[in-house]
Amino acid sequence: FNATFRCSARDNRDSSIGPPELKTWSSAVGRVHADFTRESAMEKIDEMAADGRVPETFAAKGNRAIVNVWRLLTQSQHAPLAFLHPNSLDPDRDPFPYSLVHGRSAGVNASIAHNPNHDWVLFPEMQPDEAVLFFNFDDRPGSPAPAGV
Repeated sequence: FNATFRCSARDNRDSSIGPPELKTWSSAVGRVHADFTRESAMEKIDEMAADGRVPETFAAKGNRAIVNVWRLLTQSQHAPLAFLHPNSLDPDRDPFPYSLVHGRSAGVNASIAHNPNHDWVLFPEMQPDEAVLFFNFDDRPGSPAPAGV
């Protein structure tokens, strides 16, 4: 299990900016992105297996998945949640990696370049008592979920 709390009052370029009472929270991400590249997803799963957060059997190649639960903590229509349908992504053109630095550790996510062929699903009226469950990464054979970008 891995939890990240995000706050739109924090600055995405400098996470020291924002309410001091939320200093352990990450800033909201204001661009189209995937939380993992294929490589960084596999590294995260290996890390979680090594420290016992997931069983080794779940970490076996061909059986790896990262599932997200996303919900609002307060109602906001300023920047609604949106999902890019994976079938509208051009995996050779659209994604490009970017680094995230958190103190002494770093990770890699994927930004997504604009493509007029993208198909979006928006949640503009999502409420704090609602949640969305989605695959962020899935390398199981035949899965319709993304296997990393």
